[in-house]
Amino acid sequence: MTPAPPIPPATPPRPRRLGIHLGLMQFGWLLALQRGISAAALTYALVLAAWLLGSLVGLWLTGPVRRLVLVGLAAHLGGHAWLLARDFAPTATLLLLLPAVALSALLGGGFFARFLPTTDRPGPLFAAENDGFLLGMLLAVVGYAFLGRWFSLLAPLATAALLLAPARRPA
Repeated sequence: MTPAPPIPPATPPRPRRLGIHLGLMQFGWLLALQRGISAAALTYALVLAAWLLGSLVGLWLTGPVRRLVLVGLAAHLGGHAWLLARDFAPTATLLLLLPAVALSALLGGGFFARFLPTTDRPGPLFAAENDGFLLGMLLAVVGYAFLGRWFSLLAPLATAALLLAPARRPA
């Protein structure tokens, strides 16, 4: 199995936006699952493992990054909406939601598999994505603390819109 083909260089990468989006989704999942199912260390470990598996699978998926944004967003919205409809769910439900966590993470691997071959300097790309991810993590925690569960559900809609927005071309 070979990695996904690179995107043509005409498509500009948006690593900070990607990082914010992924940070919001990963920590949104963690906070939502800890609130609705279990706050045990095992929950954190399983969410992280599912996220890493999704990112790894994303390295080998073909197709446009846009599709990965939409698949991840749909999984995120579906899982969070399901959790919002319940005050508490049985612990076994966590196993049913882990595939949605993995689907949310496909974009991380897919993005890098497509853009890294198009650059001779991967360091700035990784650094920008990492900075965005840290900001997304902080936004997820602060938003959840002050705006509640709805923030975890809806904030990735805004960051997905930023990722999917057409790039401005220099005149």
